[in-house]
Amino acid sequence: MGLKFLAKSDIIYVKLSIYRKNHQYENNISTKIWRINMPNLDTLDNNENISASCPPCVETENRQELVDRLLAKLQDKKAEDLIKRYELDKVIPVDLNELINDCNINLFPTDFSELENNPVIATTVNQKGAILGAVYIDNDIKILYKKDDPIHRQRFTIAHEIAHCCLNAHNLAIDGHIEYRTDLETFDPLSPEYKANVFAGELLVPESVLLSIYKFKIVPDIGVLSELFNVSKNVMKERLKTLGLNYKDTLRTDFS
Repeated sequence: MGLKFLAKSDIIYVKLSIYRKNHQYENNISTKIWRINMPNLDTLDNNENISASCPPCVETENRQELVDRLLAKLQDKKAEDLIKRYELDKVIPVDLNELINDCNINLFPTDFSELENNPVIATTVNQKGAILGAVYIDNDIKILYKKDDPIHRQRFTIAHEIAHCCLNAHNLAIDGHIEYRTDLETFDPLSPEYKANVFAGELLVPESVLLSIYKFKIVPDIGVLSELFNVSKNVMKERLKTLGLNYKDTLRTDFS
C-alpha cells in the first residue's frame, strides 16, 4: 500500500493505494482517502493512540451496533476459543485464513515509511517505535501489516491485531480509533500491547500442538520449533517459558 500525503496540517489527508491477495494476503487494487487526526505531541501520553477516521459514509446503524456486529465472533474471546472454533491446532504452521475469512477481516500489506517520516508524527514514532501494523473499523475490520516484514513477522502482526479485536473492542468502538503495533517492546503485563502479544503467541503456537511435538524431543532446539510454527524465536521462547519447558538455542535460523 502506498501512502501519499495530500495536505500538510495537523489534519493529514492520506491517499491509500491498497491491494490484497486471498491466501498470501494480496488481490485487486482500490483507492481510498483517509483523514488522520494527529494528536498534540506535547501532551501525548505514552498509552495514547494516534486516532484516525475515514470520510463520513452513509450509516444504517450506530457505531456501537456496527462494531458489535463486526466483532461478534471475536469480542471477549480467548485465543483458545478461536483455536477450538477454527481448529487451529490441526495443522502447523497455524493457518489463519478460515478465521480471517469467517470474521470478514480485510488485510492490507502496507508501507508505513512515509507516514512515519512525516514531521507531524515523527516524535511519536521516536517515542513508540516504528509502526508494524494497525487495526481499525469503519464499515468492516481492516488490519494493516508491514509489507516488507518476513512472513513470520507478518503473521504475528496479524495475530496481534486480531487480539486487539478480542481484547480491546471497547477502544475500537470509538469512532476513528486505531490500534497500532510498534517495534518498541513492552514488558508491562498490564499493557494492552503486552496482552495482545501473549494472545498472538497462544494463537500461533497452540499449547496442545507444542506439547505433542515437544515430547518427542529430549531438549528441542528453539530454531527448529520456530520454523515448524513459522514464528520468531522470541515468540517461541516466550511460549516455552510460559509453559515451563526447556530448550536449546544452537541452530542458526532466519526466524529471528
